[in-house]
Amino acid sequence: MPYIRKEIRLENFLFPRSRNGGILCPGPQCAEANDEGSPWAWSCLFGPVPFTLKGWEKCGVINFILGGDIKMMRNPEETIGKMIDKAKTSFISYVDDSGYPVTKAMLNPRERKGIKVIWLSTNTSSNKVRCFNNNSKASLYFVDKRFFRGVSLIGNIEVLETPEAKEKIWREGDEMYYKEGVTDPDYCVLKFTAVKGRYYSNFKSEDFEI
Repeated sequence: MPYIRKEIRLENFLFPRSRNGGILCPGPQCAEANDEGSPWAWSCLFGPVPFTLKGWEKCGVINFILGGDIKMMRNPEETIGKMIDKAKTSFISYVDDSGYPVTKAMLNPRERKGIKVIWLSTNTSSNKVRCFNNNSKASLYFVDKRFFRGVSLIGNIEVLETPEAKEKIWREGDEMYYKEGVTDPDYCVLKFTAVKGRYYSNFKSEDFEI
C-alpha cells in the first residue's frame, strides 16, 4: 500500500479545547468511520493526541501532519450495503426525452439483494417511470454525510407493476403516498440492477465492478 504524508497549514481552523484549557488536535477517526480500515489519522507535529468535544477554540495557524496507508474497500458489498441501509434519502438519475440526465431524490430503497439488485417504490405517473420505459439506464447515489462518503451505482431500471412485485415491497403507512393501497394504479416498483459503481471516501475514489 502507498503511504501518504502531507503537511497541512490551516488558518482560522476550529480545534477542540480540553478541560485543562489545552488545545487538542483530532486523533484517529471513530470505529464507525473506520469500519473499512479508514487510513486517515490526524496528528500534531509533536505526536497524536486524543479527540474530544469539550469545547472549540479558533486557532490562528496550525501545522500538522496527515498520513496513513491508503486502504480502499476490502468488502464493497458490506461497506456499501451499510451505507444504503443507513441512508434516509437516495438519489436516482435517468435520461430524459432530450438525452439530458435528470436526478431526483427518493425514499430509501425498500429491499436489496446485496448491492446488485435494489427495489424502490414510486408513482407510475411520474416522469422518471415514463423515461425508464424508453431508456432503462440509471444510477443510484447514496451519501454518508457524517463521514463525507458516497457511492454511485450504475445500472438499469425495470418498471414492475405486477401484484407480486407491488406486494413484495409494500409497507404499512404507504397509503399516505398511494391512496388506494397496494392495488393503486399509481403505485409501481423500480427494480434496479447494478453493473458497476464508484466509491468516494477519504479524498479518494475507487471504481468497482458488481
